[in-house]
Amino acid sequence: MNGIMRNLKNVLEKENLNKNSFDEIYFLISKNNIEFSLEFSNIDGKDIENISIVKDLMIKNSYLIADKFYNHLLKFEVIKKIILKEPSLLSKLKQSLSKYIKEFFSLNYDEDYFFRRLQIGFTHFNNGISLDIYIKSYAYLLSLFMEIIKKEMPELKIDDDTLLSVIDSIQKIMTIDVTLAVAAYNEKAMNERIILEKLATTDNLTKAFNRNKYDEIINREYTTAFRYDYPVSLIIIDIDYLKNINDTYGHSAGDIILKESSALIKNNIRLSDYLIRWGGDEFLVIAPHTSKINAEKMSEKIRKAIESHKFIHNINLTVSTGLAQALERETPEDTIKRADEALYKSKLLGRNKVCAA
Repeated sequence: MNGIMRNLKNVLEKENLNKNSFDEIYFLISKNNIEFSLEFSNIDGKDIENISIVKDLMIKNSYLIADKFYNHLLKFEVIKKIILKEPSLLSKLKQSLSKYIKEFFSLNYDEDYFFRRLQIGFTHFNNGISLDIYIKSYAYLLSLFMEIIKKEMPELKIDDDTLLSVIDSIQKIMTIDVTLAVAAYNEKAMNERIILEKLATTDNLTKAFNRNKYDEIINREYTTAFRYDYPVSLIIIDIDYLKNINDTYGHSAGDIILKESSALIKNNIRLSDYLIRWGGDEFLVIAPHTSKINAEKMSEKIRKAIESHKFIHNINLTVSTGLAQALERETPEDTIKRADEALYKSKLLGRNKVCAA
């Protein structure tokens, strides 16, 4: 793994981004995409030449520009609240912008340069700067560049046409910088939505889906099953005598058993099936494309897996299971009721049994 990939991997892990984000962002800063972006934006040797005219001037004034930039932003209450919430943040932001200006006018637009643009995007997102404000701030930064360059036109010995060419070249590179920052914002926002959705639909202890997700899944699966005429079965799994475990060993032991039981069930159902935390010691499996006979086979496989597993404190456990295949045009509630009746029968027969409605 080369240096840029290692750095990117470290940053994405720190930012809690997934593999899809890694692939997307690595593509953005890859050599091929950088070359494409420069060519697509019509950036060539003439643009580098134009920017080099003001290189020394801008590097020399980098901190002055950063100071003016944030003094302007602090006039706005919404930004002031964000920037001044941490005493050292303003100083860090000024230093970061000064560094960016120096890098920008150093004319080395390679993978490392564009990687740092992504990092800046992540930093501003994490500090609560909205994407809208971030983009507008780039326009203001460009105006500061123009102000400094205009003031020094006689010293630089450039005319108005050259000034416009220089600004145009600067703007081209800044547009790519903004694009990368937007990508960073989008990846962070998308991942936060995924995390929030997962928190809203996943049982925190067992990592199985919760009742909120159940409503979404069951309605979709029943509608599709009846439309295309394929079977769907529901399986209720109850951990036998879990209350006794809690009373004897404490609820922490019970929690570990629930987590391990959830994992064991997941390992013995298909990727197309859904595991729901149904109650205190109950799980529900929604099994599309599964007849009653196949649901019985799946349930028996789960029962044996639980029975043969050694839990905490060397505990042996069993599960009682009730299942039902959805009848034509039956509501999920009616299927659940029949599966629950089958579960009750399983308990009456001495537990550690699979019964079908």
